[in-house]
Amino acid sequence: MKRILIAVITMITVVAQAQAQEPRTVAPVSGVSVHFENDHLFHDRHYTHGTEIRYRSEEGYIGCMVGQLMYTPMDISVVALQTNDRPFGAWLYAGVTHYRPSNVGRELEIYEWKIGVVGPHAYGKEVQTYFHSHVFSGADPRGWGNQLQDELALSLRYAHLYRKERELLGADVRLTGGYGATVGNVHMNGNIEMGLQFGWNIPNNFGSDVIVPTARGASDWSLYVFAESKLRIVFINMFLDGNTDNSSHYVDKRDIVEDYSIGLAARYKRVGIDYSVVHRTDEYVGQPERTFFSCFNITVAL
Repeated sequence: MKRILIAVITMITVVAQAQAQEPRTVAPVSGVSVHFENDHLFHDRHYTHGTEIRYRSEEGYIGCMVGQLMYTPMDISVVALQTNDRPFGAWLYAGVTHYRPSNVGRELEIYEWKIGVVGPHAYGKEVQTYFHSHVFSGADPRGWGNQLQDELALSLRYAHLYRKERELLGADVRLTGGYGATVGNVHMNGNIEMGLQFGWNIPNNFGSDVIVPTARGASDWSLYVFAESKLRIVFINMFLDGNTDNSSHYVDKRDIVEDYSIGLAARYKRVGIDYSVVHRTDEYVGQPERTFFSCFNITVAL
């Protein structure tokens, strides 16, 4: 870990001394992105699946999304309640996002509202059973009878992101960072994040969590690698705390959770894809293993 920290500090120092670039000013276009996260390459446990489809308007300031998130204990084949592990739970939601750029494109504020349902009517059992039967070869999920109960799920998120671009050895280098908070009965937390992108013709984004469709005036192609980290101070996590009325199983969550990811992204004309692997630190007391999952995103400009 010490070597990694020294390497990161060295890279940031080099970037800070490199030749500065003005942020690209290109006209936004409407587009659709599909984000898919799954731990199938590792093991069905903890955060096991997520799918989100987003649309962003041509003006670039308004977006909407639908999605589903799914969480399970380590052994999904056990029918009985596993009192020493997290509960089964899923969240089916829809939402809207307002993007507010500032400082000539160097900063971005995000306001995001989500509403949905946690519980059987989020259809986590049905989706996981179908995938394990028809898509992936996996264990039969038999413990969904112990999942969180139906509950209206609300979430409001705010984020303030920034970026700084440089040119180094003929390539683009971008530092990203920011802070934010989420409030609601599903999640309540505060977070800080930072990232590094290195490659050629990096798109107009603020990291892998804020991917925008290819804009008019942009280069026909891009290729870059990225690394990101995020730290959350957790106050509420329904998928660990259980239902709000205390009617379901719960575990003792940890107050601080960190995500570390590394990935590769490419784009040709109006289609972009990226793939990354995420390592998440322990989310609850007594968690036997840390979480790893893969992320795949495809974005198409309309």
